[in-house]
Amino acid sequence: MINPDLVMRAKQVSMIDYLVSKGHNPVKHSGSRMLFYSPIRTESTPSFWVDTESNKFKDFGHHGKGGDIIQLVQLVERASFPDAIHILQKLDNQPAPPPSLFLIGQNSPELDDCVKAIKPIS
Repeated sequence: MINPDLVMRAKQVSMIDYLVSKGHNPVKHSGSRMLFYSPIRTESTPSFWVDTESNKFKDFGHHGKGGDIIQLVQLVERASFPDAIHILQKLDNQPAPPPSLFLIGQNSPELDDCVKAIKPIS
């Protein structure tokens, strides 16, 4: 059995930090929600939302599947519950990589709006 304190700590790992560490960067920001291309499957239109306040995701292109950071790690890594906790524990002990939101020279109205909306975290 996994220690409940480890589970609680794993759930506190930022979903954004996890996704960025896997090379998935947000393409749009609206209030407390960030839009990504799904890390679970290939898609041509982003439909994967993360709520930064609740640290929950919803993949509207995948039958509305959603959940917490542990469930996301299980889906992305194809990991068991204990393995997902272990992965998050390792991530929690490392500083988050700096986010690289956009490619230099990329010109898109959607990205331009996103750049204006996202403010650096201090």
